[in-house]
Amino acid sequence: MKAILLLHSFLLIQMLGYASCMEERFLLKNDTVVPSRAQEPVFHDPMLYVYPGGEAQMLRDISDNLIYPELEKSKGIQGVVMVQINIETDGTISEVKTVRSIAGGKNLDLAAEEAVKKLKKFTPVKTNGKPKSQQITLPVRFYIPKESSGKP
Repeated sequence: MKAILLLHSFLLIQMLGYASCMEERFLLKNDTVVPSRAQEPVFHDPMLYVYPGGEAQMLRDISDNLIYPELEKSKGIQGVVMVQINIETDGTISEVKTVRSIAGGKNLDLAAEEAVKKLKKFTPVKTNGKPKSQQITLPVRFYIPKESSGKP
């Protein structure tokens, strides 16, 4: 009986460990603005557009285009700004607006919108033979890396 109880406990611990590993997301790193933790998910309807290089490349391009405002950086303000865009039937971006801000970081909203506006043209996927416009929400992460102490 003890052996069965121990076996069940062991299996439960293993299942919990496996489940926590399943929650990990793709890590996208950049030494200036993206932290070493998981990216926020991109919210969209499936398969209505394609970004050149895929979703991971889109997040990298946002990070590369991002200019961290000095005022917010000096105050240590960081977090995620959510930016909503429309992808038109020709793949261009329109109606860029912030839908979730960071407290005390109004300039971060503007910087996030500017970074998203610089994205490459999307390739719309045809629905019933016709391209369709789509609205998506993208995460733009502002992160200040901690100073390294020189220790490995």
